[in-house]
Amino acid sequence: MLNLLDIEPKTTIYHKLPLKNLDGDECDLLLMIPGNPGLIEFYMTYLDLIQEQFPYMEILGISHAGFSGSAISEKTYDLSFQISHKYDIVKKFILDKYASAGKKTNLYTLAHSMGCYVYQRALWEILHDKELDGKVTVKFSGLITPTILDIAQSPSGTKVNFMINWNIPFIWFALLLCSFLNLILSEEAMQNVVALRLIPRRKRKALGVENSIVGGVKLLKSKEIINQALTLASEEMKEINSDHKINDWYFHHLSDKKWVFFANKDRWIGNKTREYLIQQYGNGSGQKFEICNNKSEPIMHNFCVSQSEEFADITVNRIKALCESD
Repeated sequence: MLNLLDIEPKTTIYHKLPLKNLDGDECDLLLMIPGNPGLIEFYMTYLDLIQEQFPYMEILGISHAGFSGSAISEKTYDLSFQISHKYDIVKKFILDKYASAGKKTNLYTLAHSMGCYVYQRALWEILHDKELDGKVTVKFSGLITPTILDIAQSPSGTKVNFMINWNIPFIWFALLLCSFLNLILSEEAMQNVVALRLIPRRKRKALGVENSIVGGVKLLKSKEIINQALTLASEEMKEINSDHKINDWYFHHLSDKKWVFFANKDRWIGNKTREYLIQQYGNGSGQKFEICNNKSEPIMHNFCVSQSEEFADITVNRIKALCESD
């Protein structure tokens, strides 16, 4: 379930054992790497629904470093740290599973937004770690609304870049607002504010929104998390750029099944960037690139807030289509 890993920095994970045990010397791990803000609370319902259809999968969802809400320092953790952070946690899981039960790990990963950027690089580390040779097999990777290229050229990215270039102290303003809201709002009032601002009216009874409200309140109450999220977003504008080496390696040289899902309208992925990724990488075998074609109820970039049920159905369908076709 939801736990706080006793490592530095303290890290919130969502860990759930498989509903059924897999016989033999293998185990299936469903890994979730969130976007920014990197709170795994937003994804719990989504992961539970997927596990119901794949009961042999163990769930490991990892919040990004600096998003526990338990730290008292103002230290933040950059993209490089987030990559090594995921690599270290996943490596320990694989080695512990092999040491305790003699089981090799079949890795199924879902990564969201900038979590896709983190995942690609953590995966490179995992697959080049000799200590993990023969202990892990990458079976499936799902990149959901992936911000893996030129994020600063996206509609929202250009706005963030503008504030950075003009030295607008948006992080300071956000922290000031956080302090003010915590001063005047009770816990119940804060929950109501989050529900009103985060959850569309027609979705307020949707499955899993209670977890989104928990995540939203956690974000709103913590200056640590807000500072981490916005500092990380600022770095993303510079680092998630036109470096094609990792994408070439990931899409052209790995043999796992790959699914890449784009929202129809996405404020964090420019249309030209999306078109380039599909044109450059979308023709490989054993993979599926798609743009959401549901016009009446489109899947949004922040699907995890109020569309867990709908997107879990899509995800299950894609895993089955790609992984059970062999």
